[in-house]
Amino acid sequence: MATFDEIKRRAAEAAGFIADKTTIVARITRLTAENTAAKESLKKSYRNIGKLYCDMFGDEPAPELVQLVEEVNSLASDIDETNAEIDDLQALHTARSWDPCDCESGCCSDCADAE
Repeated sequence: MATFDEIKRRAAEAAGFIADKTTIVARITRLTAENTAAKESLKKSYRNIGKLYCDMFGDEPAPELVQLVEEVNSLASDIDETNAEIDDLQALHTARSWDPCDCESGCCSDCADAE
């Protein structure tokens, strides 16, 4: 049977092992989060570079970028068209009110009052 000192030593080793593993997992988690944030910043920087390029050279892009700039311009045009349609529908929506009876035949109290 293990002595009390032996049990205490093994418990301390186990606690140290668990603490080391916890420290490693915490560091991995922190580094992963930092890496994710850095990747998002990188994506944002690339987007900003692309937007700036299109703003500056969109009319005459470099030959190797013509297709990409055309795709961007096409998507921007599609978005503008969709926004215009949304605006038209919203204007129609707010301008029209629903009238359940438009017949003036006395089928409802409003029509009966009009007679």
